[in-house]
Amino acid sequence: MGLDYDTGEKPILVGYRGGQERALGCTKLQLSVQGVNRLVPVYIVPNEAQEESMIVGQPFTESPGVVVVKDENLTITEKGEAEYRVRLIKTPPAINELGLDIGEVTSEERAQLDSLVNEFR
Repeated sequence: MGLDYDTGEKPILVGYRGGQERALGCTKLQLSVQGVNRLVPVYIVPNEAQEESMIVGQPFTESPGVVVVKDENLTITEKGEAEYRVRLIKTPPAINELGLDIGEVTSEERAQLDSLVNEFR
C-alpha cells in the first residue's frame, strides 16, 4: 500500500484468521465505509498474512456512533440516521419450537428456560 507507519507499536492481533498475527506497525487513517467516516488505527500485517488488502475491524465498528446491522446485507451507519433499521421479534420462540429436548420440567421451569434462551440468543 505504500503507507508510512510507526514500527514502535507491534501488538499481537488475537483471533486474526483463527489464530494470531504480530503487526509490523500501526498508522492512523481516515476510513470511510458506506458513508461513515472515522479516524482509526490501522495495523499493518505481512502480505502473506491475508489475501484481502484491508480488514475493517473493531477500531472502526466499535467507535462511538457507529451502528452495524447484521442482516442479509451488512449495513454500517451512524446512530440516528434514517436508514438505521431494527427488526423486532413480536413473539420469541419457545424452547419446544427450537427442537431442544429438556426432559420433564414444570411449566414454571419451562417459562424460565424460555426466558433464558431468548435473553442470550
